[in-house]
Amino acid sequence: MPALPARRRRRAARDRRPHRRRSLRRRTAVRYDLGSGRGAPARRDRGPRAVAPEVAVGRALAGRPRVTDRNETATYLYCLVRQDRAPVLARAPRGLLATGRARALDAGDGLWLVVADAPLSRYGSAPLETHLRDLEWVAACATAHEAVVEFAARGATIVPLKLFTLFNGDERAVAHIRRLRPTIDRVLDRVAGRQEWGVRVRLDEVAARRRHVERARRVTAGVSSGTRFLVLKKEQQQAVREALARGREDVDAAFESLANVADDARRRPPDSVEGAARLVLDAVFLLPPRRLARFKKVARATATRLGRHGYELTLSGPWPPYNFVGGVA
Repeated sequence: MPALPARRRRRAARDRRPHRRRSLRRRTAVRYDLGSGRGAPARRDRGPRAVAPEVAVGRALAGRPRVTDRNETATYLYCLVRQDRAPVLARAPRGLLATGRARALDAGDGLWLVVADAPLSRYGSAPLETHLRDLEWVAACATAHEAVVEFAARGATIVPLKLFTLFNGDERAVAHIRRLRPTIDRVLDRVAGRQEWGVRVRLDEVAARRRHVERARRVTAGVSSGTRFLVLKKEQQQAVREALARGREDVDAAFESLANVADDARRRPPDSVEGAARLVLDAVFLLPPRRLARFKKVARATATRLGRHGYELTLSGPWPPYNFVGGVA
């Protein structure tokens, strides 16, 4: 049997090694649960970036070339950084599983790409399509991706890119970014010196039902048991609908009052239910740090007002401007 080439021998030996699962550490953003008291710890909330994998995974840049399996590795792109000198990435988080260390590519005129080598055995078109069905794997990749992006954002203006943005080599990545340079510069100017903050408002449906039932019991204290049962059942059915209707104007007003403090604001459809809590507002705001104290003051006042109706407001941040770089996509 002929001897294997040296490259194939090394790869075979590497494949026989036991897989070691690396622990992923990420910077924890400051979070406040304003509905339960000033400065109280909030529930675990990944903030404005927590989106479904089918939304987070996709083309981050228009016309991104398709990665093929002709090469052993692809160039994985985390984010774009605007600063005079190359980003110092020696202490950057490890990044995505099995990828190389984060490094910087010069796109010219103070724009840098933060990239890593990604093995096509894991991140090629066919393997990636298979991995995307494993939501735990996707979540681990998203956490690792965000950790590198947030590290690069310290003290710099960045454009974070979506999960699994891949190119056929460094040259293609740089060339593609240079073609988009006018758009990228406009986006960088828009987010420079600003932070993203997320606001979510939830309604505790169990608590809403309990309040309605207790009120109905007081009203029906002297009526027959049959009538009382029907009234209580009706109250349980209508409790959440009435609470949502009563609080809709307050939630809209909350968004507007916070948006007036920010430079930009985005509101997404609140279509999720988390346990007993219904998400009724999912919004993100872009603002400079000098306006943060005022923003938090408005958020606290809003949380107090909404709390009277059973709503809980959670503030999370600061984040890189994930939701305000759409002009690049």
